[in-house]
Amino acid sequence: MKTMVIRIQKNATHPKGNDMVQLLDSHSGRLLPTKIVFVKSKSGKIEFFAEEEKRENGIGCLERGQDDAEKIFEEIFENRMEGKVHLVAYNKNGTKICFDAELSYEACVAEQEKVDIHIFNDICSRIINNGICTQEVLDRNIQVMKEHRFPDELIRQVLLRYKKYDRPARIPKTVYIDPDKESKTSLLALCAINILIGAPLILEGDKSVGSATCS
Repeated sequence: MKTMVIRIQKNATHPKGNDMVQLLDSHSGRLLPTKIVFVKSKSGKIEFFAEEEKRENGIGCLERGQDDAEKIFEEIFENRMEGKVHLVAYNKNGTKICFDAELSYEACVAEQEKVDIHIFNDICSRIINNGICTQEVLDRNIQVMKEHRFPDELIRQVLLRYKKYDRPARIPKTVYIDPDKESKTSLLALCAINILIGAPLILEGDKSVGSATCS
């Protein structure tokens, strides 16, 4: 797990900050064990609370100018990372109080669906024996189809159409990510069906929605 030091600015709207100062003064360890909850407010600020998100438990907001920390928090809010915050110390300048805190974070390990390629053994053996592609490439392609909710029969139909070409197919640098993983139907699977039946395929959409990557 990686760590970085962040600064939390207390102001008048964060009453619990004074309690945190007292706890830090009496605490002998490096990290204050109090649980720190962080959320993104409607105004876009990252706010911190002691124990639970309640107005009376407010500690402060992420001090401005911490771009790297803001990026990490965005990853956490989008469930791509897991993170924890612990207070370490505080600095007082007149009435202004700023906390030093340690943000520890790591990438979420998504539980990938295990692909049982044994049901495609006969087709996979033909593909590999004919030198169409390697086992590694085949495993990767089947995994991608599984992640995009291709039914087993559709995967079989795709594999049956594997052919050997003079020039091997290029591996895309950018992999299309399904924007609606909760849907029972995958856009990529629908595209594959259209290609298999020889139907025209037109992908339309606004800029940066993934139509070029999907194609």
